[in-house]
Amino acid sequence: MTKKDGAGTERNASVGRAPPHLRLSRADYVFEALRERRRRVICRILQTTDDREIEDLAMDVATHESDDDERTVTNNEWELVFASLYHSHIPKLDDLEVVTYDDTTGIVNPGPRFEPVADVLSAVERVLTVGDDFLPRSDE
Repeated sequence: MTKKDGAGTERNASVGRAPPHLRLSRADYVFEALRERRRRVICRILQTTDDREIEDLAMDVATHESDDDERTVTNNEWELVFASLYHSHIPKLDDLEVVTYDDTTGIVNPGPRFEPVADVLSAVERVLTVGDDFLPRSDE
């Protein structure tokens, strides 16, 4: 919930501070959104679909992490991913307006600031896949 202070600056009413996107530089904003691997996976998934139920998104992320078929993801693995998405990653991305989350329906959608964040993620991944010599070899 936001409100304007005496100077007309929008403030986060729950903590009395400006919303995160007003406190960060553009680069910091994008890197904050993409800092955690699960947030990057969420952005990749939402690049291919307009909306996703959080339960299905948790299965998508768990499947990605297991490098396997969703049929092999255990209920415990799904629950751990779901909990981290529900309590940490989705709220963070929602605060940054990268996604919007409707708690009544459980639907996650790309938010008003999704495109620039997704574009940076795609650009970084494109640059890093150009050559296989970016990371040092384990035998060196």
